[in-house]
Amino acid sequence: MHPPVDVGDLDRHDAVHVWVGCADPPLDTPLTRGERARADRYRFRRDRTRFVARRSLLRRLAAAYVDVDPAKVRFGVTDRGRPTLQWPASDLQFSVTSSSDLVAVALTRRRAVGIDVERLRDGVRQDLEGRVCTPAECAALAVLPSNARTRAFFELWCHKEAVVKADGRGLGLPVDVVDVADALAHGAVQVRIPTEDDATYSSVTLRLATEYAAAAAVRGAPCDVRIMKSHY
Repeated sequence: MHPPVDVGDLDRHDAVHVWVGCADPPLDTPLTRGERARADRYRFRRDRTRFVARRSLLRRLAAAYVDVDPAKVRFGVTDRGRPTLQWPASDLQFSVTSSSDLVAVALTRRRAVGIDVERLRDGVRQDLEGRVCTPAECAALAVLPSNARTRAFFELWCHKEAVVKADGRGLGLPVDVVDVADALAHGAVQVRIPTEDDATYSSVTLRLATEYAAAAAVRGAPCDVRIMKSHY
């Protein structure tokens, strides 16, 4: 089954398609033997189910955008560890994330992309805020009313995660290098990461569900995000 949208719209250089689904995989999940083995290595049923849901949605969407059977799609990783489409050859780029009952996949053409979603949890914010936020981010949070800080913290965290996933190094990149404080005021932020190529990433806040924070980032100039509900 192909998505009920014009996948050709993704050919625009600034386009990002974000598909949102639930962590409840369909009965006819098209996973490979290796993917099923990875799922079986999860200790808890909940984690196995979420892995299968993420992989199933990603496989079906990637197949639709490159017009092949989902069972034939093969995934690999770049030299930085970012997931990539190994077969068939394509300029399709993607990132997948999940939290609690929500799964999301971001897709672009040619440009590296990252996406993150987090369910809002107040106790987690209190434990992590001082450890993962830059001084500018802590200052931006401090001026907010107390009832707004949990969502704001998780939005900052999602922007950080989306940027480092687009970069490819994930949490191997120190969180204090990625300052996204401006995202709270503007709903979007551009981050320059000091590396050998001095890359710039553009990240935007996503509204996917009431109890979740989310963000998507691409390498280079800001993107135009289209959010769609998956029925896979």
